[in-house]
Amino acid sequence: MKKDLTWVHLIDSFNEEGCPLCFLTKSSVTRYLDSFLYENVNDAGIRRELHRSGGFCNAHAWQLTDFAVGRLGIAIVYQDLISRAAKELTRSLLKEDKSLCPACRVAQESEKRYTKAFADSLDDEGFFKEYTASAELCLSHFARVLGKITDSTMTERLTEVQRGKLSSLGVQLEEFIRKHDYRFSREPYGPERDSWRRAIEKLVGKREVF
Repeated sequence: MKKDLTWVHLIDSFNEEGCPLCFLTKSSVTRYLDSFLYENVNDAGIRRELHRSGGFCNAHAWQLTDFAVGRLGIAIVYQDLISRAAKELTRSLLKEDKSLCPACRVAQESEKRYTKAFADSLDDEGFFKEYTASAELCLSHFARVLGKITDSTMTERLTEVQRGKLSSLGVQLEEFIRKHDYRFSREPYGPERDSWRRAIEKLVGKREVF
């Protein structure tokens, strides 16, 4: 695969916690929302998209409130959306063909791009070695990557890495549970400390990605 900016982002994501594709997808959405609030609140094209979708979805609308200096932008956008809802109340509530939330669209496009790039890069030994040393994919992204691999040997190789990492996490969970027994409760925690949280992510992905 051509080692472009997408490839660089993938390599860099291996240094982050958890599934790299979840991380990249969330980062793309965060950048989009940040740019929207500080630069594109009055962008006519984005406004039309928001009108079609009825605004951002629940997860991404609430994510807007996480930005430290975004209240004015939120007020401007939602004043427009609230006014439209007041004028077309019945129709807006019953509308079933709303377009995709703009931030969800960004997430889907980003995820597809990085998933394909990930699958295309696996035959690069340096890339594969970097991935093996990082946190594994969540099961949802693992399945999506497998769906883009045509080489059966690579499928088996990636599956073996995934199985080994999941087995290791299972051992950490057992250790976390063991240390909750009063007989061992004074033993200090090691890498198993947050295994319960990582287990959730491995099964369903990072929060607000799927």
